[in-house]
Amino acid sequence: MRLFISINVPGELHRHCKQLQSQFPEMKNTNEFHITIQFLGDDIESEEKIIEKLNKIRFEPFEIQMGDAVPFGNPNNPRGIWIECKENPQLTTLASNIRQFMGDLGYKADHPFRTHITLGR
Repeated sequence: MRLFISINVPGELHRHCKQLQSQFPEMKNTNEFHITIQFLGDDIESEEKIIEKLNKIRFEPFEIQMGDAVPFGNPNNPRGIWIECKENPQLTTLASNIRQFMGDLGYKADHPFRTHITLGR
């Protein structure tokens, strides 16, 4: 099981993502739309410590502005489609804080944070 920290998208955005999926019938759709903050791996040992750290993070509500749906991986044979989201300083700060806390627990980010919502693979 792939384990990660993410932010679920609200209902209106979820409906919009579902509409966009219909434009890509050849891919395996996801039913859950989210913004991944950090991938943790396939197994975790310290669930309680992770929850404890995450509960300490405080942030104000923020808005996400969606961009274009684009392929990821090889453009001629993409591994999937995602929606790029416009940069948001509040979300970037939140992601940085989460990644720092997870780093303190030994979970290192596998790549830089990039705000996107995966539609399918």
